[in-house]
Amino acid sequence: PTLLPSTENDVIHWDCQNCNVSRIQIFDNSGRSVYVEVNPTNHSLETSNLPNGMYTFEVLSEEKVHTSKFVKQ
Repeated sequence: PTLLPSTENDVIHWDCQNCNVSRIQIFDNSGRSVYVEVNPTNHSLETSNLPNGMYTFEVLSEEKVHTSKFVKQ
């Protein structure tokens, strides 16, 4: 999947063409899960409720886990 963070409006857009995404999850820099969504239907995620810092965005699709890092400012 492709992760397209936008720090201007606190939204992350992600794209996973031809994937059956079963879960998305965000972890903070200490590895603590701060967001989970099962069977997401939208390909964007509001991040305004997250404090500033480094995060890992994880997408579980078809038994594979894809991860990307992003910085919330």
